[in-house]
Amino acid sequence: METASGLLNAPNSRIGLAVATLDEEKASILLSNSTSRNIVVKDIVCGLHIPIDADQINRDLLASKRDEDTLSDVFLDANEAIGVFLISYTLDGNVVLPPNGRVLIQGLTEHISPPLKTERPSEPKLAEKVGSYCTASGVDEANDFSVGAVGLPIDSVLKLDIVTFINLADFSPSQQEDKAKLLAQINAVRNANRSAREAGKPQ
Repeated sequence: METASGLLNAPNSRIGLAVATLDEEKASILLSNSTSRNIVVKDIVCGLHIPIDADQINRDLLASKRDEDTLSDVFLDANEAIGVFLISYTLDGNVVLPPNGRVLIQGLTEHISPPLKTERPSEPKLAEKVGSYCTASGVDEANDFSVGAVGLPIDSVLKLDIVTFINLADFSPSQQEDKAKLLAQINAVRNANRSAREAGKPQ
């Protein structure tokens, strides 16, 4: 799958996206068409790096005096997530974007992948950042392929619970041990962060 940045810079990038709401059940997305042709949208997919401990990150952001208007340049450290969940959505019939027009669509979650690790030649550095995104693809009336992508601000994923997504993800029977290890890892990180906060409280 192409990255969001790759899709944004692709010559056939003709679909604009703005995510209104997103959770484990559905996504509401405003789609726009920058061409003079109708575009039939076929697929919506989001790649979500959900934080292991959103509570800790919210506390850190609060301590740094960040507000929602200044979060667009904030990304997760790679070690604050466990991989990217790929979410595909079922659309209600054919979604037709009129020429130079916009349509607000609601997609129901169809499939959630187990978190996928990014292939790297070595372990990620602590400073490495990861982001989330949504993509749209379809064809226009000339049967030309059209795509679009948008990066998601960090507050979009801070509202999500990674445990919920793991429990809903499509782990195969042979992956159940991996699932249990991920849940144990999440609990360990959250407990360690909680213990560190309690140890740092003034007496």
